[in-house]
Amino acid sequence: MWKETGREAFDLRLLLLRLLREIKKIILFTVLGTLVLSGLYYLFAVVLGESVKYKATTLYRIDYNVETPLQVPQIYINEFSWNEYAKSLNFREMVYEEAKNLTEDAGRIPTVDELEGMVTATVEADYRQFYSEVITESYEKTEIISKACENVLCGVFYEDKSEILKIQCINPGVVKEVLPDVRPVRAAILSLIVSAFVVLLVFILREIMTDAIYLPKTLSIRYGIPVLGSEDSRFLEKNIEHIFEEKTNIAVCPVNECVDILQVSNKLGKQAPSKKFTSIPAPTLAAEGVEIERSMDGVIVAVPAGVNAGKNTEYILEFLSAQDIKVDAFILVDADETLIKQYYFGRSCE
Repeated sequence: MWKETGREAFDLRLLLLRLLREIKKIILFTVLGTLVLSGLYYLFAVVLGESVKYKATTLYRIDYNVETPLQVPQIYINEFSWNEYAKSLNFREMVYEEAKNLTEDAGRIPTVDELEGMVTATVEADYRQFYSEVITESYEKTEIISKACENVLCGVFYEDKSEILKIQCINPGVVKEVLPDVRPVRAAILSLIVSAFVVLLVFILREIMTDAIYLPKTLSIRYGIPVLGSEDSRFLEKNIEHIFEEKTNIAVCPVNECVDILQVSNKLGKQAPSKKFTSIPAPTLAAEGVEIERSMDGVIVAVPAGVNAGKNTEYILEFLSAQDIKVDAFILVDADETLIKQYYFGRSCE
């Protein structure tokens, strides 16, 4: 009687061949995934992303109150301190008042609170120089705030700082447009990589997790019952003669209604003319099939190749086992013969 022998070992060769058979679908879904991810990137990065901003960068030189240049590193104002000054309420109020003097339209300038974060500072290798950077969403605002910062820094800002003799602007800021950091090529490449990975993972998991049957040997390994082979196997005749050597009347039943059982019986009859193959419906679909099988010398179960064959086969075997009907052999129908030949012999024997 049939008993479950457990799942067969992982078959890498079969998996790779199956993926090659599905390569068109894999490419199609990869392309679709790439288009979807690239479209989402464009939507959030461009359509719904940051608007165009305007930036002005001004370079200043500081004359520190020191006797020799070697003393500058001891008292210079570092980048952190400059940025703290830029965020301070006192500095923002001075910039705001200066900006009001530069324009008659007060609506063109930001409020004191809005100025926070608009002005930043950078100190590079030369301690006696620093950059101020103004970024706003308006060309006019950037231009006004940059000029106001310049007037403040070169004027009232350092009056109460004894360590500074003078601050002078050596390169006034020019307002430039700052476009959002959109990188469509990189986004497309990353989308392609992610899509390919996900699609391959899904296809691999589908092949591993399903109870699919593509090879005749899978049936014998999984269920412990001999297999005649596939319908077009070169060994079909020999296997029938060996397994049913002394049996003449043989019942052929399918695991589900997808199998053309009459066609299967005719093929078996051509391979073994001395045997009588009787087509019967699946026992679970027609009760009379059980009595016919009891009267036969042997039973062949026809299993269709594909992803939905495993559970159907187990269901039939459990039913026949409960009826004390022995299954003598399987035959794999509607199998991909090219896949079988590639699996055993390679491409040269297609």
